[in-house]
Amino acid sequence: YTLPDERNADRDFDLDNDIRDPERLAYADGRLYLLDEEDARVYAYSTDGHRAMHLDFDLDSRHIDPDGIGYADGRFYVVDELFSPDRVFVYTASGERVPDADFDLHDDNGGAVGIAHANGRLFVVDTFDEKVFAYTFSGERIPDLDFALHEDNDSPGGIAYGNRTFYVRDRGVIFAYSYEAGAAVLAPDLLVDVPAINRSVVSGTTLTLRATVRNRGDDDAPATTLRYYRSTDPTVEAGDTEVGTRAVAGSAAGTASDHMLDVLAPTAPGTYYYGACADAVHGEWDTANNCSAGMGVEVVDGGGPDLVAELPAPAGDVSARYSFRLVGAVRNRGDAVAEPTVLRYYQSSDATVTRNDTEVAAATVGRLEAGSSAEHPVRITASSEAGTYY
Repeated sequence: YTLPDERNADRDFDLDNDIRDPERLAYADGRLYLLDEEDARVYAYSTDGHRAMHLDFDLDSRHIDPDGIGYADGRFYVVDELFSPDRVFVYTASGERVPDADFDLHDDNGGAVGIAHANGRLFVVDTFDEKVFAYTFSGERIPDLDFALHEDNDSPGGIAYGNRTFYVRDRGVIFAYSYEAGAAVLAPDLLVDVPAINRSVVSGTTLTLRATVRNRGDDDAPATTLRYYRSTDPTVEAGDTEVGTRAVAGSAAGTASDHMLDVLAPTAPGTYYYGACADAVHGEWDTANNCSAGMGVEVVDGGGPDLVAELPAPAGDVSARYSFRLVGAVRNRGDAVAEPTVLRYYQSSDATVTRNDTEVAAATVGRLEAGSSAEHPVRITASSEAGTYY
């Protein structure tokens, strides 16, 4: 549907046959994530209906009745109505559990059937109280931001937020709520992340730093500057040693952008931490999250690991829009152990693949002894346009 209520049937798509009980839907980083209550599993799709099976994940076996899914700041939040008391289970973007971030809902919030994120808060709709309850990400109540549903909205079954408006599903109708007094205050909110994987490099060699800037607010953010720092501890802040900058273009609410910077590793061996901070923008909702945590980098003298990415066999011909299996391998041709890292798959228009091409999948690579290698298969959805891709 387009807003406010026009059908857009050309964008419809069918779900896979093995999805038995699709309950709720969340949008995250350009993809749709479908919660299947019967399978206790989350299925991933592109917005044009292509499956993204490498992003599917199973829910915690302790779930009894997963009844809502939301996404914010690289994490999924799944509410369970029959867990006693009602509870929010937290997962990373790749589906790994974050049990320390779980929290119980308030005693009055006993019929949770949906969860949405708006401007740094979580909002849980309750089918028994016909009300929306507000929480911080750590589960603290914000009663001043609660609101009651319309008297005709007496059987809520899900909640979403966008365009400064909450949308609550009922039987055959969507109720819209403007909330200017709280969650819908227009403001950008920049958050910076770096990969949470430690690395090892040889002193004086090139080190590629990668950072993601997300606008998790509810208004567009103007252009800003991303500053990279080297620190002696995992806490990265503006007082650390600046090693480079990247310009960040203005960003719409809910979007993210990746930025890379090549730097030379220090000549002195030891453990260093690298991170990035985005300069605050005018009217930003929360500036405390503008700096990432530090990524540990062990600098060693001479030798060291040396990773090579390889494709043992080409994918060959595949049908448009169908998924196919691609097997990448990582070989450590150096003379030291390589710490865990990430193998990223890209789609390119030519045979020269670079980090500037379109990333289509990623796989975690474990520690590799010197001279060893490991394969990391993924499933990728072919382009909808016929042609030759790399």
